[in-house]
Amino acid sequence: MKWPGRVGYYAAVGGYPHVSLQDPELRNGKPKRGKDGFLISYTGGFSIVFPIDVMSKTFALRCWTQDVRNAESRYKQIDDHLKSISLRYFVDFKYVPDGILVAGTEYPITRMEWVEGLSLREFIEQNIRTPHIFEVVADEFQEMVAELHKHQIAHGDLQDGNILLTKNNNAVEIKLIDYDSLFVPKLRGQPEQIVGLPEYQHPIRITGGGQANETVDYFSELVIYLSFLSLAEKPELWDRFKDKTEKGLLFSKMDFENPDQSDVFKELANLSFDVQQLAATLKDFCAKTSLDELEPLEAVLPNPPKTIWQKITDVWYPLTEAWQQIPDVWQQIPDVWQQIIRGVKNNQHFITAGTLSLALIICFVAFLIQIDAKNAALSQRTELTKRLIEKESEIHQQQLENQGLTSSVQTLKGTNQTLENTNQRLKRDNGELRNKLENRILVTNTDSENVINLWRQLNEQEDENQNLQNQLTKKDAEIRQLRNDKTVALSEKRKLQRRLVEDKQDTANQDATVQQVRTEKLELQNQNQNLIRQNQRLRNEKKALQDQLNDAKTDVARKELDNGQPVDIVRPEPPRHIDVYRDNATLASVRNNDVGITAFILKDYNRAVTYFKQAVQADLNLAITHYNLGCVYLEIREYGRAISAFGKAVAINHEFEEAYYNLGLAHLGKGAREQAKSSAELALRIDKNYQRAQNLLAILEKAQE
Repeated sequence: MKWPGRVGYYAAVGGYPHVSLQDPELRNGKPKRGKDGFLISYTGGFSIVFPIDVMSKTFALRCWTQDVRNAESRYKQIDDHLKSISLRYFVDFKYVPDGILVAGTEYPITRMEWVEGLSLREFIEQNIRTPHIFEVVADEFQEMVAELHKHQIAHGDLQDGNILLTKNNNAVEIKLIDYDSLFVPKLRGQPEQIVGLPEYQHPIRITGGGQANETVDYFSELVIYLSFLSLAEKPELWDRFKDKTEKGLLFSKMDFENPDQSDVFKELANLSFDVQQLAATLKDFCAKTSLDELEPLEAVLPNPPKTIWQKITDVWYPLTEAWQQIPDVWQQIPDVWQQIIRGVKNNQHFITAGTLSLALIICFVAFLIQIDAKNAALSQRTELTKRLIEKESEIHQQQLENQGLTSSVQTLKGTNQTLENTNQRLKRDNGELRNKLENRILVTNTDSENVINLWRQLNEQEDENQNLQNQLTKKDAEIRQLRNDKTVALSEKRKLQRRLVEDKQDTANQDATVQQVRTEKLELQNQNQNLIRQNQRLRNEKKALQDQLNDAKTDVARKELDNGQPVDIVRPEPPRHIDVYRDNATLASVRNNDVGITAFILKDYNRAVTYFKQAVQADLNLAITHYNLGCVYLEIREYGRAISAFGKAVAINHEFEEAYYNLGLAHLGKGAREQAKSSAELALRIDKNYQRAQNLLAILEKAQE
């Protein structure tokens, strides 16, 4: 199946959505448009997405531009599994096999709940001055992937555009979109169709040929988590590495292929221990030869640092145990003392008494050591409590600052509302001015009716002249036939002469035959002379009619030139399509040029200017795109811009005769007759039979007389 491109879907959704959209939920919806009137759309690797407003809801209409095999069965299995577990990271969606009609053919779509949020790069750009929020994103992201692993789910294409972040004060909510590559247990072993972006994936996976399983996200999980953790610690990394790729974060494809020479890995080696450890793990991942050797994010995370309360607990529990042992030691002292006295009374050996005395001293020293340990622990506890109070004070101060920022945001919202009201008022004023301009155009059209009538008369004279030309062509054919007949007669004459030579005896018949041939020859010559005179008369009549036509055109041109108006009877050359093989044009310039020509034919000149400018930007050295842009400016009578565009076209291609001709018309519109004459002459140097350039030059010469 050949799938429609962006232009085909754009025409179907933007032209007649109530006819093109076959999904009952979206049929009565209204596609969203920007302030410039163009449809809002988002293009991905295999699809294009349009936001559709239906009553108070907004849906994402997703259309495929390439084939995704077994899409219907895949989406059914994905939908069944997600509904059975109900995770907050996914949105409701539905696969519709015949959801949209494009050029008479039905194609499948997915209808998805619209999610408002920022992509990863957009979120970083907006919050780079408050990098502490990146730690929140990293924690929330780690919690999300742990939930996915718990339910044996893998997204398959974790990257900038498929993860949307929403910030609410100091909290962040994550939503996942684009489920073409999503893995659920029932899809195990199926071949992968989407392998993701090289800025987020292991080099082995980019080569393709793998099978779907829950390990496909392990590499991209670590890339995203490490990027946010590093930016939270050193936000300056963003300005240094953000321009390396279009959709990546800190890493590029080259960083994964050769991590030892990577500047990013060298920078991360100078950050905190956790970042260093995760960067070393990512390096190790890059060296793996199979995705099955990778580990999930929760398995490679460093041990989290102990909180202040945990440190206090580590000191307090040993202190409590030591304190509980003090009564036991104290109770043993009287028993030891009694044994010493009893040994002395019973005249036991003095060694026994000394041993008991030494034991008593040791118990007393142990008691003193435990007392010192208790005092040290209490001192350490006091110090930790003091640090905890200071930390709580800092948090309170940060909350006060956040409240101030919230107040500033409210003020900015009020200012934004005021600007929005001003914008609405300007739109109303613009509508009034547009109505006045349209009324002025109607008056101008009424004044030009006489020119149109004269133009019609000139067309009728040209038609009559064409009829005379056809008659003249017919007469020329008759003359050629007579000449052929003459040639045949001469051939017959030679035959007769040969016969006269062969048969000298029949002289009487020979003389009669010769006389007859001579008579026929004279008649043919007379007929030939008559036809020549008739041909000359027709040529004279044609010349007279041509002179009348030129005089009429000259009169109209002289009147228009005297009134400072452009000469509309000399038609401009239209825009041209690009010959890809001859002009060696880029795909972007060809696509924008074709859409611009379509808009020009539909007289949507503003859109035509936009697309021709995009074609010029895609290839600055392509003369046709400059020429087509000049054609639009010439049509809307912006002669200065038309002169600039045609000038660039002929500067690139010196043999561009149509550009020289239209350049002459643009000069004529500005009142510069000499420049117009010079441009017409340059066009005739390239092609001396260029009829429109000849007409323009003739009009300018007669107008000068």
